[in-house]
Amino acid sequence: MKANFHLSMIWLHRWSGLIFGWALYVIALTGTVVVFSDEISVWMQPELPANTVAVEQALITAQTHLQRAAPVAEFWSITPSAHHGGVTIAWAGADSAGNDRGDNALFDAVTGAVVAARDSHGTEPLVDLHFRLHSGPVGMWIVASAGMVMLLGLVTGVIVHRRIFRDFFMFRIGKGQRSWLDAHNIAGVLTLPFQFVIAFTGLMIFPVLLMPGALQAGYGGDRAAYVSDWYLPTQREASGMSAPLAPLLPMLAAAEHQLGGRIEQIAVAHPGDAAAIVTFWRGTDDRLSMMADWAAFDGPSGRMLASQTRYPPGIETSGVMVGLHFAKFGGAWTRWLYFFSGLASTALIATGLLLWTVKRGPESGKGLVAALNLATIAGLPMAIAAYFAANRLLPVDLTERGEWEIRILFLSWAACLGWALMHNRWASWAGMMLGAAFLLGIATILGGTGPVTLSLALSAVALGTTGLLLIRGARA
Repeated sequence: MKANFHLSMIWLHRWSGLIFGWALYVIALTGTVVVFSDEISVWMQPELPANTVAVEQALITAQTHLQRAAPVAEFWSITPSAHHGGVTIAWAGADSAGNDRGDNALFDAVTGAVVAARDSHGTEPLVDLHFRLHSGPVGMWIVASAGMVMLLGLVTGVIVHRRIFRDFFMFRIGKGQRSWLDAHNIAGVLTLPFQFVIAFTGLMIFPVLLMPGALQAGYGGDRAAYVSDWYLPTQREASGMSAPLAPLLPMLAAAEHQLGGRIEQIAVAHPGDAAAIVTFWRGTDDRLSMMADWAAFDGPSGRMLASQTRYPPGIETSGVMVGLHFAKFGGAWTRWLYFFSGLASTALIATGLLLWTVKRGPESGKGLVAALNLATIAGLPMAIAAYFAANRLLPVDLTERGEWEIRILFLSWAACLGWALMHNRWASWAGMMLGAAFLLGIATILGGTGPVTLSLALSAVALGTTGLLLIRGARA
């Protein structure tokens, strides 16, 4: 009975890992990179003002511009950056000339000048790959399914590798299958708690998608009621009566006092109307929960109307789970911990995929599975490296420059897949890994200084070392 159970666990671990392994590798690697999402996005637009400024200064710049450009718009949005000296301004509705339109712009918060930053989508394509595999709603289902398979794989992995903790202290180099299994075990033990937390909290991002029964049981299927428990700032229709908007700085001070933290975004509904409402959202980078507290003010008088800092226990728990997944809390040390844990988790998945072909001997290394392993494990790092290098090498004034960066990402990955299907050899593994290290090295050299450059450099070293190890493995 025990033997049958163990064999069942082996079968389940092996085949669930293979079927979802490539998706899990993409999710893990892109998730590791976007731990530094904000910093990388700033790095990809070096024209942004370097030094951060106080929210007060950004708000003065924003209100001055908006009152001149769109005094009777339907909506204003002001987003001061915590990572550079700019402030993003957007509006919807009529502008100062009476034209019914919307617009957005990035300004230097100190000088008030428009910042002409290069067209780049930053980490958005990588976030999209991590979140839904660049495949819309279908991709979200695949990612959610992969998260459940990851939890299953962790449980079955502990059962299958009964000596996993003892084997953690053993790494036998040049022993073929045994070496790959040792590497898989070491990565598994190092990342076991992290993997459980990331897989479980990742699933918590899809509560309505994965647990529609809970929405039915708790809210009678009323999605609006569910959303209102998350947050529902005060709203009201425009009155049609003109009234000047009060200065935003006193409201900012009151909001920061009420919410107890840095304000991350400001929205003004119906500016210039007697029913104008100004809403301030608190940042969440300094705490575990991702729930963004808010405070709403009457626009003409500046009087506080309402605020929200507490939520139902279930909603607050969900906010904490999401916060654990996004790792915005705890500062740079937390992000570096997640970054290295993510690298180890990616290695765990990669070695698991490689074990499938290694166990089946040399002939299996020429099949479709082996080609997909090469295109995914080595090809995706190559594509990401090409994406970062393109950010520095493409002409700044190129039309649709941001779109071309994304095209280079996917064209590079497609080229790696084509090469893998035709030339699946150990030399191809080393070539792709070393090529990725070379491109990341170019991006690092051209990218200036900072923590993101350091992470790129570390990734280049890790990829180069992996390539050399693969060369060594080919000779073993």
